[in-house]
Order: sequence, then C-alpha cells, then structure tokens
Amino acid sequence: MVDFVIKETGEEAKNRRKREVKIDWFTFIERMGALLLAAGIATGGIFGSIYAAANGYEKLSWIIASTCIGSLAIAFLKRNR
Repeated sequence: MVDFVIKETGEEAKNRRKREVKIDWFTFIERMGALLLAAGIATGGIFGSIYAAANGYEKLSWIIASTCIGSLAIAFLKRNR
C-alpha cells in the first residue's frame, strides 16, 4: 500500500510539473504577443501621424497620434484591473 501511494504521488508530481510548464509557456506566448501587438499599434500610429503631417494634414496627424496613445493607455490601465 505504501509503495502504491509513493508511486502515485511521484506520477502526480510529474504530471503537475508538465502542466505548470505548459501553462507558463502559454502565458509567455500570450504576453509576448500582446507586447508585439502594442508595439505594432504604436509604430503604426506614429508613422501614420508623421505621414499625415508630412502631407500637410496637421490636424489629422494630431488626431491619429492622440487616438493611438489614448487607446494604448486605456488598454494598459484596464489590463491591471
């Protein structure tokens, strides 16, 4: 009986470690994906704003830049709740 309990406890610990590694990996992928997406949005907003300003659309460039920064700020603030 004792050998059975020790064997089952070892197998359970092994399965738990596998599951923890998988969860850690998925969490890492999710966070890196979110970081890359945020960087892409910020880069697109900055370059879009610069492009609009270079073509003489100053108000449009301000709108693009402020919308980009504002949406990212709101997303980061809501994420912590």
